Amino acid sequence: MKTKDAGFTLVEVLIAAAILTIVLAAVYSTFFLAERSVSGLEGYGLRLEESRRAMDILSREIRAALYSSSDSGSLFVLKDRENRGRPASELALTTLGTVREGFYRVSYYTRQEGERFTLYKSMDNPYDGLEPVVTEVVEDLDSFSIKVKEGERWTGTWDTDLTGRLPEEVKMTITLRLKEKKVELSQSARPRMRR
Repeated sequence: MKTKDAGFTLVEVLIAAAILTIVLAAVYSTFFLAERSVSGLEGYGLRLEESRRAMDILSREIRAALYSSSDSGSLFVLKDRENRGRPASELALTTLGTVREGFYRVSYYTRQEGERFTLYKSMDNPYDGLEPVVTEVVEDLDSFSIKVKEGERWTGTWDTDLTGRLPEEVKMTITLRLKEKKVELSQSARPRMRR
C-alpha cells in the first residue's frame, strides 16, 4: 500500500509565491494610484474652496462699499489690467466692517510669481496712518476679472472721483486651471450703502 505524503512540492510553492507576488503588486499599485488621485482631488478642492471663500468675502465687501464725495478717504476704483493676455483687474474700495469692525479700505490685485498668478488683498484704515495688512487670498490663478455695470453695459474701469457714485452692480470672476481645464467662478454683488 502506498501512502501519499502531505505537503506541497517545491514547484507548487514557487508557483504559489509567484502568483501571490503578482496579485500583491497589482493591489499595491492600485492602492497608491487611488491614493494619489484622492490627494490630487483634495488639492483641487482646497483651491476651489479658497476661491469661493474669496468671492464671498469680496461680495460682502462690495455690498458694504461706502462712498461719499465729501470724504476724501472713501473710494471705489476699478482698473482693467491684463497680465500676459489674461485679465488681472485691480480694485480698491472703502467698506464697512465685513471682516473686521469699522471703516477700512481694501484693495485686490494680482502679482505674477514665475508662471503663476496670485491674488492678494490689502486692508488698511485710511485714517489711522498704519501700514496696510497684505494677505495672499488665492494662489495659482489663471485670471481675475471685475466688471461694473454702468447703465446697460459692463465696463472694466470705474473711479468714484469721476463718476461721483458707486456702480449699480459688480461682477467678479476668478478663473483657475485644474488638470489643464479652466474652471470659472463668477459672482455678482450690488453696493447697498448709498449716500
